[in-house]
Parts: sequence; C-alpha cells; structure tokens
Amino acid sequence: MFAVLSVEQEQAEGFADMRKHWAANAVQEATRLGFVLTGYGDHNFHANQQISREEMAVIIIRANG
Repeated sequence: MFAVLSVEQEQAEGFADMRKHWAANAVQEATRLGFVLTGYGDHNFHANQQISREEMAVIIIRANG
C-alpha cells in the first residue's frame, strides 16, 4: 500500500479533518514556512495517521526546494 500526496498546496484550514484539530496552527505555520504540507487527494491531512518514510522524504525534499 502506498500513500499518494496531493500536488496542490492547501493551508491547514483547507483540510476537512484539521478544522478543530489541536495541531491545526502548527500545520498551517509549517506550510507557511515552506514545508509544503499538501495532504492527500481526499482533501484531508490525516494528522492522526503515522507518517511513512516516503512521506517524510517528500516533505524534506520539498522544503529544500
């Protein structure tokens, strides 16, 4: 099973599952700082889900430009 990350950039408040999540501000700030957290194709962030090595690699690569 592989996770697919959306190419479109969204702010944390754009993710349906982040509206009242305790980490919504941190996700929004990380996106603002350039970590390009884009969520999944279903327009959710899945903040309570474990992150895979592949997903972390994508975040690091995008952050480094």
